[in-house]
Amino acid sequence: MKWQMNISLQKKKLLTRFCTAIFFLFAGIEYAVILPTLNDYLQNEFHAKQFFYGLVLSAFSLSGLLVAPFFGIWYDRTHKTKMMILFANMWEIAGNILYFIGLNKYYVLGGRLLAGVGAGVGSAIFAVIAQTTTEAERASAISLLMAARQFGLLFGPGLNLGLQKCDFYIGKFPVNKYTSPGLFMAILWVLQNIVFLFIYFDIPTLEEQRRMEQQANGRPCRDYATLSAGSINGGSSREISNGGQTLITDRYEQAIGQHGILSDAMDGGGPGEYISALPQEEAYMQHHNGHALMEEDEGDSKEKEKPPGFCWSLNECLNEEIVVMLAVQFVFYFNQPGLETAVVPLNELYLDFSEIDNSIFYCVCGVELLIFFLVVKVISKKVSDRTILLVGLVIELVSLALLTIFVPRAIEHDPKHNFAMFIIPCAIQVSGLAFLAVSIISLFSKIVPEKIQGFSQGIRRATGGLATIMGPIWSAATVERPFLMLIVMVVLFALALLMVLASWKRLKTNYKEMPIPTSDILSVNNETEPLLPEDNAIVT
Repeated sequence: MKWQMNISLQKKKLLTRFCTAIFFLFAGIEYAVILPTLNDYLQNEFHAKQFFYGLVLSAFSLSGLLVAPFFGIWYDRTHKTKMMILFANMWEIAGNILYFIGLNKYYVLGGRLLAGVGAGVGSAIFAVIAQTTTEAERASAISLLMAARQFGLLFGPGLNLGLQKCDFYIGKFPVNKYTSPGLFMAILWVLQNIVFLFIYFDIPTLEEQRRMEQQANGRPCRDYATLSAGSINGGSSREISNGGQTLITDRYEQAIGQHGILSDAMDGGGPGEYISALPQEEAYMQHHNGHALMEEDEGDSKEKEKPPGFCWSLNECLNEEIVVMLAVQFVFYFNQPGLETAVVPLNELYLDFSEIDNSIFYCVCGVELLIFFLVVKVISKKVSDRTILLVGLVIELVSLALLTIFVPRAIEHDPKHNFAMFIIPCAIQVSGLAFLAVSIISLFSKIVPEKIQGFSQGIRRATGGLATIMGPIWSAATVERPFLMLIVMVVLFALALLMVLASWKRLKTNYKEMPIPTSDILSVNNETEPLLPEDNAIVT
């Protein structure tokens, strides 16, 4: 669209991040409005057995983990996410409509399966963040998205109270407290698609931004060869054709020599060795027989742009540091949903909490988590990701160890005796979630090769999805034996901590921060910028 061309890159980034935050906000709202009534929906409307409730819960995670790697591969091959997200949202819309129709329990199961497919696009979104943010700002950007989802989890229960009052029909389909969440979320995802259609942009990767910035500030080498007299330092240039190659001489050599580029080639280069003469990958200098030769090797360029194969991508994900991060991801997403599954029955058993008390408990935990996401956003600019990860693992290990010690000593239905020993470890445990949720994604994105960001994020998300399925199953099976449930969680976190410490050096990112493009290269105002770089703009 013509109006889009007048938007600067910086504004496009802000609008795109706003859209991405909406995606995570709606994901949090969906979780908060559907899950509270899902069990009653299945039991009261369809007389489904309890195991079917667990099946429906797992269906969302199952489809998400299966499709996440494919969304990641899609991103690696195209680097286009707008159509990808619009496509994924169509699955969310279809799944929630199916959930709303709810002719039988299998409609509900199918609805959550389809919605999970749409959620799988999160792997591509995190790949976009990894390739469009600098290392210094990445953890901060991720923490804001996690905070947006957390805000949705807090805001969702309030919306659910209003949805429970629904009691009317759309055609032959009833809109009640059970079906209204599906209809409501379908409407939200439709609205999001409309918003994404107009103000979401495919932001170039940092490397592409730098290349575009360089093109905006200077012409390719081949263009220098055809400049008219006086174009370079007020002198002349002459073009000599030699078998399709162009020899750049006279004033051009002087201009390049002023910045040490040609002299570097003379000192270190021999025939057939190439160095970059201009800030553009497609143009380079070849020193041959005392002349600076210009050549573009389109075959090599295409080879570099060729998407990585599946086997190569999978092999890259088997590096030690990546395996360690995937293990931490699995442990985190095994323990946290499992603990959430067990908290409600434990609260009822030891603290005599009612449904309202449990809602207040989750609300307070949500506020605490939101605060710590903001804390992580602030400290991430000064503290490395691996340090934040280590802090999160230690906090989680300490909190679960305290619960393992105190819960077996708790007295059933004695809130006065149990309150402090149960609530304090829970508060500590919640504080560590933000450290892990942000650092895992941010650090993982920095240790995987740039070419497979999408695929690797898909593997990471699939690993978390598998853990999300297994964790609640384990907790539900052992909730009546809390010591066994908790000691396994402690052991898993201890193993994760040992793995991180053993691979501590390999988890240090060696990324060298490069300057961010400063000019609005996507703005039409750049048409007035000089085509030749200033003296201080040529890369040395």
